[in-house]
Amino acid sequence: MLSGQQQEELRQVLAGPTPDGGQRWRARDAADWMAATLGRPVATQRGWDYLQRLKPSQQAPRPQHALADVEPQDTFQKS
Repeated sequence: MLSGQQQEELRQVLAGPTPDGGQRWRARDAADWMAATLGRPVATQRGWDYLQRLKPSQQAPRPQHALADVEPQDTFQKS
């Protein structure tokens, strides 16, 4: 549906803030951007498909406890 150049543009847009100021891009937001770019209506499902294809994972490393002792943890991980 989107050319390679349009996909790259969408990837850059997804890295920025959402149109409504929310924290996450929604499928409808992506579909609306695609509709504006293509000049024709785009189903929400297509927005979801491109979000899954282009957007990086929301996973993040687990935080460490503030009082954790780093040296014993490093020793344990190396053995």
